[in-house]
Amino acid sequence: MAKPTTRKIEQAAVNYISDLISACPHLIPYIESNDKTPFTDGHIDIHNVSDSENVGTYLGRVFVQVKGTAGKFKGKKFKIRREYLSAYANDFGVLFLVVSMDNCLKNRKAYYCNLSPFKIHSILQDIPESQKTVSVKLEAFPTLEEYIEEVVKYSFETRRENLAASAAAEYMSADEFLLRFPEKNDLSKPQVFNRLENDYSLEVKLPDGKTIPIDASIEIIPSDYCYREIRDSISSGDVTFDKVYRRRIDDDFVELMLSEGLCFQIGDPNKNISSTLSLKMQNNLVACLKDLRFYSSFFSNENFSVNEKVQRYQVCDSGKTSEISEYLNYLEKLTAVLSGLGVQELELIDLDAITESQYNSVEKLYLSVVEEEWTSSSYERPMRYRPQIGKWYIETILIPDSSNDNKARCFSPFSSEAAGRYIWVPKEKVDSATYFVVTPFDIIDPEVFPYIINLPLEKVSDYYEQVKEFSETFELANMMVLRLINSADLVPLRKEVFLNSAFDLNEWLILESGEQSHSLINRWQIMKRRDDFGDDIRTNIHEFLLNNPTISITYRLACLILLEDREGANFLFGKLSESDQQDFREWPIWKLYEDLL
Repeated sequence: MAKPTTRKIEQAAVNYISDLISACPHLIPYIESNDKTPFTDGHIDIHNVSDSENVGTYLGRVFVQVKGTAGKFKGKKFKIRREYLSAYANDFGVLFLVVSMDNCLKNRKAYYCNLSPFKIHSILQDIPESQKTVSVKLEAFPTLEEYIEEVVKYSFETRRENLAASAAAEYMSADEFLLRFPEKNDLSKPQVFNRLENDYSLEVKLPDGKTIPIDASIEIIPSDYCYREIRDSISSGDVTFDKVYRRRIDDDFVELMLSEGLCFQIGDPNKNISSTLSLKMQNNLVACLKDLRFYSSFFSNENFSVNEKVQRYQVCDSGKTSEISEYLNYLEKLTAVLSGLGVQELELIDLDAITESQYNSVEKLYLSVVEEEWTSSSYERPMRYRPQIGKWYIETILIPDSSNDNKARCFSPFSSEAAGRYIWVPKEKVDSATYFVVTPFDIIDPEVFPYIINLPLEKVSDYYEQVKEFSETFELANMMVLRLINSADLVPLRKEVFLNSAFDLNEWLILESGEQSHSLINRWQIMKRRDDFGDDIRTNIHEFLLNNPTISITYRLACLILLEDREGANFLFGKLSESDQQDFREWPIWKLYEDLL
């Protein structure tokens, strides 16, 4: 049969749409087929009372454009000229309808695209200016009255969209958004909506209660697909994860995140789907070691425990079990050596920062430190040895075997095996009898001190207690307080442990020597750095200044810095000589002065 004329196709399309709309109790169609109006074929009026055409029940209208097509039509896309889209945008959008039919003008089916201002803007932005036509995505137009009314009312709501108002809206910190669709939409699964692919309306509720349509893409992630902490502990072997997060991945899998590197994807047992334990190597030594221990134990025992109840799953092997076992052995050796040398802050170790030569140097210590064997040595007397691991250092001493000078073992200077009196001799007096009895802390070079990770910082005052009978001990202890504070400023990762150690040692000094000016200032500047600086401390400083009118300018300057008196501090600093200013810059209080400036 010959294809009907365009006029008949358009008339059949308009008649079909008009019949569908006319059946809806709240809609009145005014649609022409002879193109009396430019760009559109008419409009649909919306009323809030069924079967009413009264002015009092009128809510608004939606402009429509109806196109007909006969023959083969897939119903997925339809071409529209660029200038028509621009015209629709100037008219606040249009409900674009396409009716397909056979050459007998029968078997009609309608499709639609709600060309709202925001959607038109996105379409035009996505194509070059030279492009004359664009294909828009179509959806099947409903045939049930209630769903038809939903589409038309939705189209009417989107006429409020305004690009200028959307750009000006302060909506990024808003608490409430309104998302609408022309038809019911399943939001039970994660989805991303954008104007080119989807029809939706997004409005933001402003503080004054008004709502403004905004032009934005939106991603919907249902709560079940978001990680949430569960009250279960999961164990395998000696490893337990107490903080576990759960989320759904899809219809078949649920994921348990045990750590940043270890995730368990559990398949639906009713569908006989294998589960997967995925491993991503973490950079942190402690975290990575825990992950690998769990992983190795799980594949050895083929189970794990949830709240101490054994669970078995059919799990796919990654095929890298041997490689993982080898790497686990590497980490176990590294950890054993570091722990044997007194390293407590293992979480500081960045595995990616360890070079091969650094690891080899540490591994050579395994027999000496872990197996407690005497190894070959060319030193006849104790020697200091400082291996590096990443950006950190380990302070050690090589002590020869008393019965065999060719053998030695490596110890931490803080270990019981290396216990004894440490003597420090100034370089300029190396040939004299001048020496000082010091703690192991004092023998460490100041420039590397912040990066030594086997310092027993929680016991620092105990070491000074052991040598307090020597007159120079208290001066050395005060210098160590300053060094610990400086270290906290230099290495923020260790700020807490350094400040705690400095505070403990300073309080020991106060207990032994009384509340001297420098010890009080050190106490206050430590508290300032620990954000433990309240009005009571300010009052103490004011009383200190009032009760000690003859204290030095440097002490008075330090107090003004602690009180954040910038003008007063600047004045006093200017009164110092150049040499005193230079000395003041070497004190930890200078960091607080820089922050004040």
